[in-house]
Amino acid sequence: AMPTTSQRLVKRGFDPVSILSAQLSKHWQIPLWQGVKRIDDTVSQQGLTRAERLSNLDNAFALIERPPTKRLLLFDDVSTTGASLQALAQAFIPPAAIKSATDSSHNSYQISAYVLAHGSKP
Repeated sequence: AMPTTSQRLVKRGFDPVSILSAQLSKHWQIPLWQGVKRIDDTVSQQGLTRAERLSNLDNAFALIERPPTKRLLLFDDVSTTGASLQALAQAFIPPAAIKSATDSSHNSYQISAYVLAHGSKP
């Protein structure tokens, strides 16, 4: 599930993505792994251009534990430009793998991303 910020969790009082992910995990009978945290030093993505969104989310996610599998399904409730999912996927790519994309010796993941709805920019 796309990790949320502490500030957004307090404002909403619940985390819709975690709730939806838990239900999908049960329905699909696949484990729900939550080993990624969101770094709270980003601003709201609302109203930002794609370039601003990508820049805003640099290093916005950190692994707190290694995934138990190499096949990952990322899930978010709304995607406008895909910047959040792209930034989340980057948390699984070691910096050395980015520098040497042709080197297959690193531990690679098969990553799929899904969203519930597509948002639109104003």
